[in-house]
Amino acid sequence: MEVGKKKILNGFIGGNNSTQFVIPIYQRNYVWEKKNVLQLMSDIEKMIPYYNNEDENIFHFFGSIVYIDTLHKGSFSEWTVIDGQQRLTTIFLILQALKQIYSENEKIISKKYLLNDEDIINSNEEMDRYRLKPLVSDDNVYKLIQDNKLEKLTDADQNSNVLKAYNVIKKELAIWKDKYSFEQIIGAIDKFKIVWIQLDKKEDPQQVFESINSTGVNLTAADLIRNFVLMNKDNETQTRIYEDYWSPIEFEYVETKNLKEFFRFYVSIKERNTIPEKEVYDRFKLKYDELLKENAEEDILSEILDYAKYYYYICKDISKLPDSENVELALKDYRNAKTNMPNIILMETMNLYYKEKSISEEDMINTIKLLTTYIVRRNIAGLDTKSISNIFGSMLGKILKKYNAGENYYSAVMKTFVIETRLTNQYMPNDKTIKDEFNKSNLYSREATAFVLKKIENNESRIPYSQLNIEHVMPQKDTKYWIKCINEGSTYEEVVNRIGNLTLVDSKDNSSMKNTDFKNKKDILNKSSHIKMNVNILNKEVWNEEEINKRSAKLANEFIKIFPYPEFEITEDEDVYSHINLNNDSIANPDDFIFTKPLEVIINDETFNKLSNWNKVLEEVFLYLYNYDSDMFMKSAAEVNKEYGYQTDQISYSSEEMRAPYEFTEGVFVEENTSTSHKLSLMQRMINKMKLDFDINITYETKKNQ
Repeated sequence: MEVGKKKILNGFIGGNNSTQFVIPIYQRNYVWEKKNVLQLMSDIEKMIPYYNNEDENIFHFFGSIVYIDTLHKGSFSEWTVIDGQQRLTTIFLILQALKQIYSENEKIISKKYLLNDEDIINSNEEMDRYRLKPLVSDDNVYKLIQDNKLEKLTDADQNSNVLKAYNVIKKELAIWKDKYSFEQIIGAIDKFKIVWIQLDKKEDPQQVFESINSTGVNLTAADLIRNFVLMNKDNETQTRIYEDYWSPIEFEYVETKNLKEFFRFYVSIKERNTIPEKEVYDRFKLKYDELLKENAEEDILSEILDYAKYYYYICKDISKLPDSENVELALKDYRNAKTNMPNIILMETMNLYYKEKSISEEDMINTIKLLTTYIVRRNIAGLDTKSISNIFGSMLGKILKKYNAGENYYSAVMKTFVIETRLTNQYMPNDKTIKDEFNKSNLYSREATAFVLKKIENNESRIPYSQLNIEHVMPQKDTKYWIKCINEGSTYEEVVNRIGNLTLVDSKDNSSMKNTDFKNKKDILNKSSHIKMNVNILNKEVWNEEEINKRSAKLANEFIKIFPYPEFEITEDEDVYSHINLNNDSIANPDDFIFTKPLEVIINDETFNKLSNWNKVLEEVFLYLYNYDSDMFMKSAAEVNKEYGYQTDQISYSSEEMRAPYEFTEGVFVEENTSTSHKLSLMQRMINKMKLDFDINITYETKKNQ
């Protein structure tokens, strides 16, 4: 590795007309936005007063540029840019804009900064005319800009970040032309210094890339994954892998902005556990290296491409599904439920159906319907979605364990989601719960309500969802007229937001639904009489709490038909799974934890499932909390020991008075000769003292025959 400091223009770019700066295909596209470009222009303007000052101590630090001299042939060199492409590309765009705005200097700029020597080009096939060779996706736009042939830009090219940046620069320079000379601007840019780092070919560019903290737009997990997959390969292999696998994944199926989410799903599927967002890249690397031990690299990439297609079917374009209308209809409902974390299960289900061909179409359709029902029922019941967002990875693991043991796939899904969760806070609400919510709760505030009403309506009609809006029959704002329609003992707010008072109207009619009486309401609703659920309302003479309750009950029955609670039988030896949230749930009855075994602990979205007993739970929880904030942990421990009057300290630097001390971290002990309920209570007291902003959830089992 060689390291040095140079001026960006006359030390690194300028005059070096036999060097090709290549942006390798594993790099992300040019992503600088207007704010980034304007900040650079501002930095240049600040240096203009010093443009002809020869004091070397007056400069602007422009960050680092890391490269490898990948090809050296005579006087021609090819430098592959590992880090710094965003800044380097922007400088070249500024130089091109200067060529246009200060056209009298066109030849100087082109020869000195933008173009390579023609004689050298003619003698080297590998050498491009332009000194900067961007990514394939940016290359066409960049060349048209350099050649001043913007009229040849396509409609798709107009969305290019390269073009947008160039237009921002041109606009700014047009203003500058009245204030600054060409020499002033060039001189100011030449005050920009970089640290250049030239890697040896034997060095690991991936390791260097990861360790660099560059200026500009932060790298995402997807950027790092792209580099990890494509780096350390010859150019031919890089190009082939990029074109065959990465480009379709990023641009055809997933889209750049969704890559992080997609890879989180993929790694979660492979690990059978939901991976926290911050760990996506590190866990991907580990899983990729693990898979390479048994699979060819292109087989792995082909698999990732398959999952990208499943992601596309689920999230983007249902019409591209290579399957029946029934699958498409089921998936439409799933998408309209507006959830994405079950995608972990659904993507693997599609893999089993489309790739492995090991499950039936019926199994896949039923799985999609059950996932939809699960999400919608929980939303209507007002259950917290945060508490289940991280369960789907481990749910998939449980499903596949049953399936691989010979159980029918949908049966495995149903048992995991219905039977195993029924005594936990991850449960699917039953029909009684749904009816209670329909009859008494404010469903107007529930995210799924609009979808539910539209789904009930479209069981009989086929009106596009986008044309339908929710409307209150009894208006949200009370009036003397409407207050009389409320029973004594009820409040207006609770009645008006029951689902029985909610209906659908055409979007165009929504604005006219004012706080008028029922007769005028019916006149307005009559405009939407083609909406079948409005017919019953139009036939009513009065609209009051009694009618609202009748309609709520009717809609509840419709809901139950459309989103049925799965039927199942529990065998005598069926395991019963329970759940406790240490942040909120009561541990009042010690008998609840007799003959129980912990299965899984989820702490701040991180899952621990290698648990043989409750001591292991205590150890994992306390070690996590100590590492999270050791000072706060020990301060809270001292308060807990004192406030609850234990005969001996339960958490301490000393183990002398403990009957069964366990050193969960160096020099810190916890008493383990206690009951399960005592351990849970101790953990809960520590959590409350530390005032954590994340949940700790424990799943445990009890055998029915115990």
